[in-house]
Amino acid sequence: MIETEESRDGDLTAKINNNYLHSAYSPRKEAVKFYHNNKLEISRTIILLEPCLNYLSEVIRKNNSSAKIISIYCDQYFYTRDNKKSDFSFCFTANNSDLQFFLSKALNELDIESLKIIEWPPAKKFYSERCLTIKQILTQHIRELHGNITTTSGFGQKYFRNFLKNYLYTDYILSPVRSSKAVLIAGSGPGLKADLDFIKDNRNRITLLSLPSSLHFLQYNGIKPDLIISTDPGYYAALHLNGFEDIPVASPLTAAVPFNCLKKGLLAFSQNYFMEACVNNPAPALTLPQHGTVAGSALYLSNILTEGPIFISGFDFSYTDLLSHNRPHTFDNLIESS
Repeated sequence: MIETEESRDGDLTAKINNNYLHSAYSPRKEAVKFYHNNKLEISRTIILLEPCLNYLSEVIRKNNSSAKIISIYCDQYFYTRDNKKSDFSFCFTANNSDLQFFLSKALNELDIESLKIIEWPPAKKFYSERCLTIKQILTQHIRELHGNITTTSGFGQKYFRNFLKNYLYTDYILSPVRSSKAVLIAGSGPGLKADLDFIKDNRNRITLLSLPSSLHFLQYNGIKPDLIISTDPGYYAALHLNGFEDIPVASPLTAAVPFNCLKKGLLAFSQNYFMEACVNNPAPALTLPQHGTVAGSALYLSNILTEGPIFISGFDFSYTDLLSHNRPHTFDNLIESS
C-alpha cells in the first residue's frame, strides 16, 4: 500500500511497506543529485520509468527546458499525480498494445538521436516485472524506429515528391466511418483463394479492405472492395491501383497514388513524418502509427473502422506449390515478358 507523508523539508515523500520511494529528508535535492549523476542535461529525450511523485521531471524542466519528457507509470496512484509535469505520460497496467500505441504518438525517429531511458531506482524493486515488460516493448519500438529511419533514407526523395503531388492534387479529404460491421483485410497470398466462398457469402456483412496487390485477383472473381489501403512510395505500388479509380483509397500523403484516384478524394492519414505536420488544409482525418508494411497499417486502420471483429486473409508468408501470390496479379505481364 502506498503512503505519503511530509519529508523533513516539507515536500511530500512516498513509501511502500515502510520503504521510502523518495528521500525522507529532501526529495527535491535527491532528484537534483540524480539528475547530475546521470548527466541528463545532455539528453534531448528522456523516458522515465515509474518516477513516482516525479520530482525528477521538475528538475529536468528547470535545467534542460528543451528536453522532451516521457513518463511511463506502473501505478495509477502516481500517474494521477503527474499534473503535466511530463510532456507525455502513460500508466501501464497490462495492455501491451495500449503502450505500443502511446509510444507511437510520443516517441518518433527524431527523438532517438539523444535518448535516455531512466528507471527511478527506489521504485524498481517494487515494480520490477512491469518495468521489465515496459523495457521490452520500448526496445522493440526503438528497433522499429531505426527501421523507419533506414526506409526513409532510401525513399526520402520519393516521400517528398509524392507528398507534394498528393497535397496539390487532392481536392478533398475523406473521413473514416466507424461501424459495427466486421472488417476483412484481403492480402494477396494463396490463402485468399480458399476464403473466396466465405467472402462472397458474407459480402454484405463485412467491410472489405484490400491491399493493392490483391485487387486484380478480387476483380477477376467478381468481388469489389469497399476500400483500398496503400502506403508504399514506389512506382509499383501505384501500378497496382491503375484501373481501380472507382474505389476509395486510404493512404498517407507520402504514398504513390495515381492522379485518377486522387479525383475521388483520399482517405488520408498521417504517419507523423515531419512534412505531414505542415499540412493544415486539406489535413489528414486521422493519424496511424508508422509501420514497415501496408498490412500493419491496414490492421491499425481496421481498428478505427470497426467496433466488431477483424478478419485477415491472404497473409500466408508461404508458398502454395509454386505460387507466393494469387493470380491474376498486377505483375503477371512484367514476369511473363521477362
